[in-house]
Amino acid sequence: MNELTNAVPQAIPAIYLWGIEFIKAVQTVANPALTEVVKIFTDVSVYGFGILIPLIYMWCIDYKKGLHLLYVFTFGTGLTDGIKLILHVPRPYTYAPEVMLTTETSFSTPSGHSFTGTLMYPAVLFYGAKTKLKNKLKIFLAIIFPFAIGVSRIYLGVHYPTDVLSGWFLGGFVFFIFFLFTEKIENKISGFAEALSKVSSKNIKSVKFAAAAGFSFFLILICNEKVYGAGGLFGLAFGNIYIFEPLKINFNASSGTFVQKIFRFILGFAVSIIPVLAVYFAKINASHPQFRLYVFLEFAAVGAIVSGLMPLIFVKLNLCGGKNAGR
Repeated sequence: MNELTNAVPQAIPAIYLWGIEFIKAVQTVANPALTEVVKIFTDVSVYGFGILIPLIYMWCIDYKKGLHLLYVFTFGTGLTDGIKLILHVPRPYTYAPEVMLTTETSFSTPSGHSFTGTLMYPAVLFYGAKTKLKNKLKIFLAIIFPFAIGVSRIYLGVHYPTDVLSGWFLGGFVFFIFFLFTEKIENKISGFAEALSKVSSKNIKSVKFAAAAGFSFFLILICNEKVYGAGGLFGLAFGNIYIFEPLKINFNASSGTFVQKIFRFILGFAVSIIPVLAVYFAKINASHPQFRLYVFLEFAAVGAIVSGLMPLIFVKLNLCGGKNAGR
C-alpha cells in the first residue's frame, strides 16, 4: 500500500520549495551511470551496516554487542517509520516529478537512511570490538559515511535537505543514548526483574521480555502500517530470553577458525531468511487482510532465529565452543 496516496496538499510550503531547488542544484552532476552507483551505495551502505555487520558481530565477534546493535537498529527503524507516518510529509517528487531518480513508498521526513547511517556507523566503530583504527580515523569515518548517505538521498530526489538534517540529528541522538545508557538500562531492568522475582511469582525472564515487548508494541502504536522493526525487536528478545539464556548455550562468538566463522555467517543468514521466503512464496502481500500480522510474525521469526536458534545450531554442529564472556 502506497502511503503517499492523496497526501499532497494544494500549496507547497516555502521550506520544501527551497529543498526542491537544492535537489535540482545537486542533480546538475547527474548522469545514468552515477545514478546507478548512488542507488547501490545508498542501500548497501545502510543495510550492510544495519543488518549484515550486526549479524557478523553476533555470530562471529561478540554475541551481546551484536544483539545490542540489532536491538537499536530494529527500534530505530520502527521509530523513523512512525515519525514519517505522524508527520505525513510528501516526497519531493510528488511536488516536482522532474527530480525523481528513484521512488519510495513511504513519507519523507525524517530520512530513514540518514538516521540509520548516523546511528549504526558510529555504533559499530565505537561500541563494537576494539580495532586498530585510531580515534581520529574512526571519527572521520563516522562522519563521512553518514554525510555521503544523506547527500545520496538528496541526489536521488527522495528527500529534502531538511529530511536529511532531521535524520542525522535523530540518529546522532539515539546513538548517544545507546552508547551511554544501553548497558545501564539493561542492568536496571535485570536488577528490577530479580527484585520483583523475589516478591512475586514473576520470574526474571518474564519481566525482561515484558520490557522488550513494551518497546515493540510502542512501535506498533506509532506506526501500525509498517511493523518490520516491531516484529524484529520482539523476535530478537524472544530468541535471546527464551532460547539462548535458559538453555545456557555454550556459545562463544569469537571462537573458531576464520573458515568456521564464514560458514556460521552463511548458514545463519540462509536459515534466517526462511520466514521471509515463506511469506514471499505464499504470496502474502499488502492486499491480504492479515498482511501486517503476517509481516510482524515473519520478522519476529527472523529475530528469534538470529538471536536464539542459530547459536544453538552452531553449538550442535560443533562450529564454536567455550563460554561467551560477552553474553
